[in-house]
Amino acid sequence: MKKHLLSVFILSIAFNAFSQNVRTSIADGLGTNIFVWDCTCLPLPNDSIIINHRITLNVDFGFTDGAVVINSPGELVGDSPNRAFAFNGSANFINHGKFNVARTAFGGGSAYSDGTFTADSFYTAISTPTGWVSNGNMTINYSYWNTGKFTLGPGSTLIIGDNFYNGDSLITGVNASLINSGGIRINGDFANSDTIRGTGQVCIYGNSVNIGVITGTLDMCDNTGGNVVDYNFGTIAPSVTTCTTVCNIGLENISEVKAEVYPNPSSDMVQFRCEKEFDLILVDMMGKQVYHSSNPSLNHTVFVNEWANGVYTYRIITNGGTGTGKFIKQ
Repeated sequence: MKKHLLSVFILSIAFNAFSQNVRTSIADGLGTNIFVWDCTCLPLPNDSIIINHRITLNVDFGFTDGAVVINSPGELVGDSPNRAFAFNGSANFINHGKFNVARTAFGGGSAYSDGTFTADSFYTAISTPTGWVSNGNMTINYSYWNTGKFTLGPGSTLIIGDNFYNGDSLITGVNASLINSGGIRINGDFANSDTIRGTGQVCIYGNSVNIGVITGTLDMCDNTGGNVVDYNFGTIAPSVTTCTTVCNIGLENISEVKAEVYPNPSSDMVQFRCEKEFDLILVDMMGKQVYHSSNPSLNHTVFVNEWANGVYTYRIITNGGTGTGKFIKQ
């Protein structure tokens, strides 16, 4: 993905030789259709692009200057699971409508969203004082990596379908800063090597580790353990609470998923099967996580012959839903 996005950045720099113009959508359609733009032309990556309609992004697009403004009820939607959208330099992104592009990266510039924002993979490294600001709801279907400054406003939600890492790649603790005043739901693993603070709640359904700073009055709820995080090698302020309220962030948007579990009871091996790829978490009667799948799959085989007899709780997590149940080891 990094190599792919680098090519997008290089293309966007080349386009900066052209003068900047304001291009406004006048109809729904493909972004490469000249008749959906008021100029009867194709917008360039250094233009200021105003979207008032449903525009389908059918080419990868990168910015180092200019702006993209999505007004309500405008939409910018990618046409494939591999479509990329990248910002860098001094480019500005404002979303009051709907954004849904699979591979999205912000290496610089500025970004603000109070509409709805959806991506499969999401990377942010904005270092300006405000950073990436969201006062709307966000859904990242797979993973999110923040190495810059990110703020989630009050009443807003961030749903991450898989893993979330807040920190830089060298784990030096110099860049990443997350302010959460809303609600964050992480269906996979969570790791923090820099700073996370705020007044909101963070719900984690996978493994969690902190080697940075967690502070403010955050309510951290790790559903696989009983502490703020599973493993803490950093600093957690005494003001940070643990599961003081029920973790229901984003549940109104998540459907219940059911899995086939057999044999149940079992003394040797248990099969978990679902119609969609899913992650699997197993917890014993004491609330301790005893199994967590490393890769999504339609079928998980778990050998339980060496486990203690008793009742175990399973949680299955897909991009569009979650489900729970129990099986018996005998």
